[in-house]
Amino acid sequence: MDSLGGYVATGVVSLLVGLALRSLEPKIKIVWWSPHRFLFKIPIQSNPPANLFTHAITVQNLGRKSAEWVEIVHKTKPDFFMLEPALNYKETQNPSGEHVIKIESLGPREFFTVEFLSYTAIAELLFIRTEVGHAQFITIQPQRSFPRWVQRTLSTITVIGLGFVVYWLLRVSLFIGHGIGIL
Repeated sequence: MDSLGGYVATGVVSLLVGLALRSLEPKIKIVWWSPHRFLFKIPIQSNPPANLFTHAITVQNLGRKSAEWVEIVHKTKPDFFMLEPALNYKETQNPSGEHVIKIESLGPREFFTVEFLSYTAIAELLFIRTEVGHAQFITIQPQRSFPRWVQRTLSTITVIGLGFVVYWLLRVSLFIGHGIGIL
């Protein structure tokens, strides 16, 4: 019976280690957001009135593994678009007529922005995906950037405050422990 228990324990430990290693392996995590969009109504005498629509999307790989062939799919082809920074990409059209921009590779923590300019029809984004699935949309908000010395001062104050909280939590637990006779 001892050998059977050893086999079961080995199997359970192997399963747990395998699950732990699987959760720690590098993964691809693609997110995207739209930093801006704006419609210019151009005051010229034409029928219909002239409009220019600009917008951008930024795509980033937050994972620790490189993503191959990131696809940006629009319902129709945008009038103009440009990638910043310049990356290798291919333009294709899928069988249902949707426009696809395929970015060759996006490394860990890398990002790029696609700027669009439309004057005939607004480019309707359908989805962004990689070989592991669809990208996640995240909301952003512009934030003021403080000087480095302000950031370091605030970080130092935060660490000192955390130290005081831990110190007083230990003092209170020791006080309670002595009060109820555990320590």
